[in-house]
Amino acid sequence: MIDPHLLLTPAIKIVAIAVLVIGALKAAEGAGPFWGALIISLPVSVGPTYFILALDHDPAFVAQSALVSLAGTVTIGLFLLAYAGLASVSGVVVSLSGSIGAWAASSLLVGQISWNAATATLANLTVFGLGGWATRRLAASGAPLGRRDKRWFETPFRALLVGLLVASVTSISYAVGPKATGLLAMFPIASASLGGILQPRFGGRAVAPIMASALRTVPSLAAGLLVITLTVGPLGKVASLSAALAATLAWPLGLVALRARRRARLAAASA
Repeated sequence: MIDPHLLLTPAIKIVAIAVLVIGALKAAEGAGPFWGALIISLPVSVGPTYFILALDHDPAFVAQSALVSLAGTVTIGLFLLAYAGLASVSGVVVSLSGSIGAWAASSLLVGQISWNAATATLANLTVFGLGGWATRRLAASGAPLGRRDKRWFETPFRALLVGLLVASVTSISYAVGPKATGLLAMFPIASASLGGILQPRFGGRAVAPIMASALRTVPSLAAGLLVITLTVGPLGKVASLSAALAATLAWPLGLVALRARRRARLAAASA
């Protein structure tokens, strides 16, 4: 008999990723790179992965996978850095292939290192800290993309392809153990798909600020994965995943509050 999890998980991910990509696309068009980047940082792919892993595996497997995913979050940062740099000077094929190549190469390196929570956290602080500093002007340069005419089926079709890819990665991950599972779970599918949809329509110079802005929002995934790594053993799977979700959502909410506070100060200063 077929395990219903194997059928349900891909279906959930196909729908969830499709909704995520379309939502990020609309936000980038109407509100700007910050909001598009904020949406693609939500744990719509990683969250369901760890929910199903918690159902199917013991806490030790979940903790080991989460530790590797925590270290693997730096590969998303390198993907975003590569895409932000390439999109400004190249077309979508070069931007996607180059940034995915950066992700793959860094994933191979991450897989060769024996990580603990401290070293994985330090790696994230280094990559996202330096990456955020290096792209600060690029992230601030973005503006709402506006809307351009397209065929009605274009975005849903591409989003469906994204969902199918996520489902394939998830299915493979169950056969390859916790280390490979942790790395595969961090494939930047939402960012890659958003770039693949937006760049042909708006150009690389419009997409680069979104990728740069994502360097400030994606660390929310690292926060949640760190919580799972440290707590799934002592607290149990339910409490750990609940705390991880709270930590993941607290990061973008904090960024929104900080953004609102800065704008309020600027408005008061100019009044």
